[in-house]
Amino acid sequence: MAIKRNDVRLNTDAHRPARDLFVERINAVCSREGWRPYEALTHTIDAAFRAMRSATLQFQPEKLAANEAAYMKIVDRCRKPSESMGDIAAMMGAIVTALEAEPTDFIGPIFEELAASSHLGQFFTPHALSRLMAELIMDNPHEMLAKTKRRFITLQEPACGVGGMVLASCSVLRSHGINLATQVHWTMVDVDYTAAAAAYIQTNLCGISADVFHGNTLALKTWLATPTLAAILHTKRVRYEAEAKLPPPPPPGAPRRKPVQLSLFAEEATDAAV
Repeated sequence: MAIKRNDVRLNTDAHRPARDLFVERINAVCSREGWRPYEALTHTIDAAFRAMRSATLQFQPEKLAANEAAYMKIVDRCRKPSESMGDIAAMMGAIVTALEAEPTDFIGPIFEELAASSHLGQFFTPHALSRLMAELIMDNPHEMLAKTKRRFITLQEPACGVGGMVLASCSVLRSHGINLATQVHWTMVDVDYTAAAAAYIQTNLCGISADVFHGNTLALKTWLATPTLAAILHTKRVRYEAEAKLPPPPPPGAPRRKPVQLSLFAEEATDAAV
């Protein structure tokens, strides 16, 4: 079933040419390979992620070999690898073109249309709302930076999806003159591998310093972790706890504690990344 260009909404008109090319090539791959649109999209995201991730593994030969093997599995799935991998490369180029035109979530609308999982409860916050929330929370990022004991702000996105909220927040930070490579570091986690891979692609291409995890925030499990190139080029010391530090359970028969409202933005926690 072919995708219509207008079925994929745009976060900005600047992405229209890239969106049109992406849809054209994904339809070509589906027709040639007999894949469903979500299969073509997930293979494209996986291939782009593996290609970018290889640059971070040059001094880790075992991980690099495993990463290359994962990439070749995508090639092996193609009945006509030369033509289909060429189309996948063109879709990667469309992502680059879109984010160069405007560093706003490009993959999100496509992912939402073709691959969002109701089982995982995936919901993509509209860009305008993401931007509004970021403006309300980070109305004075220079003050936040002055309060930290580090030279950079640490920010977390525990269910990052494809990175739409992060990109909207970085747009706000950029408008305040904050350098996204040197003065900011994100910790991004998502339980869906394809979503986490897409988040990595977009933040990496936008020059954002981040560690992107395929993991489960609630269960404190991590299956794959990859820093963006900006995080490697501008090294930052960020400490991650292996386990959550929870208080011991109350003894049997102990009176119930009165619930209290916790501060969402505790000043003493501004500097910590968990």
